[in-house]
Amino acid sequence: MKNQRELIETTDWDILLVLDALRFDYFKKYYKDILGGGILLKTESLAAWTMGWLTETFKGNYDDVVLVWDEMLTDKIRDISKQLKYGKEFDATKHFNKIVDAWTANHDKDFGLIHPKETTREAFKAIKENPNSRIIVKYYQVHYPYVYYTKVIKSDTNIPKYTSFRKILYHFISDEIIWTVRDKLNFRPEGWQAQLWLKYGKEGIITGYVQDLILVLNYCKQIIDAYPNKKIIITADHGERLGEKGRYSHGGKRDRLIKEIPWLEVKRR
Repeated sequence: MKNQRELIETTDWDILLVLDALRFDYFKKYYKDILGGGILLKTESLAAWTMGWLTETFKGNYDDVVLVWDEMLTDKIRDISKQLKYGKEFDATKHFNKIVDAWTANHDKDFGLIHPKETTREAFKAIKENPNSRIIVKYYQVHYPYVYYTKVIKSDTNIPKYTSFRKILYHFISDEIIWTVRDKLNFRPEGWQAQLWLKYGKEGIITGYVQDLILVLNYCKQIIDAYPNKKIIITADHGERLGEKGRYSHGGKRDRLIKEIPWLEVKRR
């Protein structure tokens, strides 16, 4: 199994559609009904979170590539139109021809996400304005918070800080146990997934994940249908835990669920 960086560097592609936190097994189960055929490979992500993915995957210069970026601005990403930095390790302006900020004007402030409709609109614009460039489009989905639940679950900025103690605790106690104990002690749920799990359980989280996967694949199909002569790949930045051994999300140890991601070479019907 090749790692994703090798495939990006050795495969002939025009448009790379990158879905956030997309597992190989869930993609394999649902993509054919929406996208039809294609050559599907299992590849290995080199990181457990998005910024690490940028750092580990794009080592060289991609001066023929425009990156459509969907993440919020943080203290590490000051002005995404000029520089996209991960600490001092990754400066996107030194790797890509142009960075398109899809987030700032389009994200939902109440729920902390960007709808795939808006990302797709920015992608179409970037493709039109840069006809001689390859395009990478990073979709926020299927990362939580899920579009499917934005009407019933409120955004929560009370995300746990992963102190050394919290990291050690995580190795021995699952998210489900931590969330249950906190709930019994009447502490606020630590983050959006905890809220969702306490309200709907593991199956509720999986439902949100699947529904957002179906949603974003339909937007990917719009790009695929609009450019029948372009070579299009669908892949991911990393995988996701969905309740295995009581654990959720990504980050931390790169286990099989985080490493295994899809690489689909789109074939038209």
